[in-house]
Amino acid sequence: MHRSFRLRPARIPLLRIPDAEWRSVVRAFEPRVTTGKGRISTPSLCVHSLRIHGLDARFDDTLLPDGATVLRALTDDAFAREVFGAPLLHETRWGARYRPKGETPDAYTNANANHVDQTLASLIELGVPLTAPLALAHRRMTIQDVLRDAISNFSLEEPECEWTSVALALALPPTRTWSNRFGERFSFDTLATHLATRDFRQLSCGGTHVLYAMLVLDRVHAERPVLGAAAARGLRARIDGMLARIRASQRPDGSWDHRWFADRDTLRDSKALRAPADLVGRIVMTGHIGECLLLLPEPRQLPHEIMRRAGAWLWKHLPAQVRLQSLAKNFCPLTHAAVVVGALRAH
Repeated sequence: MHRSFRLRPARIPLLRIPDAEWRSVVRAFEPRVTTGKGRISTPSLCVHSLRIHGLDARFDDTLLPDGATVLRALTDDAFAREVFGAPLLHETRWGARYRPKGETPDAYTNANANHVDQTLASLIELGVPLTAPLALAHRRMTIQDVLRDAISNFSLEEPECEWTSVALALALPPTRTWSNRFGERFSFDTLATHLATRDFRQLSCGGTHVLYAMLVLDRVHAERPVLGAAAARGLRARIDGMLARIRASQRPDGSWDHRWFADRDTLRDSKALRAPADLVGRIVMTGHIGECLLLLPEPRQLPHEIMRRAGAWLWKHLPAQVRLQSLAKNFCPLTHAAVVVGALRAH
């Protein structure tokens, strides 16, 4: 079996942040269960935390003391019951599946993921091999079985296929096509066209997950060609169009808001960029957009001044946010801001 593609975001040392100040902020994004304030960890919280700290990290928590133990919580259902209060995985006719929000009749629980296939995609991004074991209640399986289920149930009609797209782009090449359980055949060409024609309005996190998926597929194709010439050109053109809008919609203070993909007529109205916007929402959008920009290869990176301004603005506001009681509510969205600042911090 071929190895999954390991995509490493850029590191651009533009910000000087003292080590002690950085540690005080990044420590707030550790997964915590034994805090004395009840169970607050969720699978999504753990996955987002690993995106900052990595699998080799050590944490100040009795139950989740390091990255390897967090990975165990995501792959061993007996341990997941102890951490999250319920198992994360269930066996299907086609493999195994992480329970997405709303899949069961029960209300949202700590054992549900926020986005379809986000846990799968994130584990592959972190370098967890497809052969990594999964311990379900009555059977041993592997990450490959979760990928097999995602392929079997793949549909372009799925409202949120961005994370499935990331998983497929990282795990399948050099294979270019796949079929779902209904016998429908797909290719990376059809996936690229679908992503490139999505309407970003009303999408999760301002459509940035779709942009992220497009950038991942573009990067993979550059090293493991899976697209035809026309699909590759269409994907690149859509990405370049979105990058132009990112440049045009950056606010004077360096941030972005949910209007980042607005058309040129809207952006020409400078009042739109000066209008008040929710601070947490701007942190979330600036973090998501910044993380997308870190996927650009060096020859295509936007001017460093754009990244420096975004990073400086995030660092101005992030420390205050981690001190607020609402951090648990905004933990996952705010981790993207921390990832960006960490990538821009000069060591």
